[in-house]
Amino acid sequence: MKSFLSILLLAGTAVALYAKEDMQLLDFGNSENIKHLIAVDARLELSANKLAIHTAHKQDWPGVTVRCPEKAWDCTGYQRIRAEVRNVSLVPL
Repeated sequence: MKSFLSILLLAGTAVALYAKEDMQLLDFGNSENIKHLIAVDARLELSANKLAIHTAHKQDWPGVTVRCPEKAWDCTGYQRIRAEVRNVSLVPL
């Protein structure tokens, strides 16, 4: 049973977990994939198969948008998308 879709930003690849087959959405280990990320008031770094997002304070909502590299992702049968995110700064969010 496909139960949810998970984007593992810290692990370097986006995969679907608990599914019949894993679905890789975006491989953060491939530096070419940074072209599929749109940063707003943020600096992006791909390193060690991880995506680091360094935000500033010039915009009300800084962050990043992940664009689909193909025409669309077929997420039929998946119930949700989850992202594992960790704040590595000393400043709480």
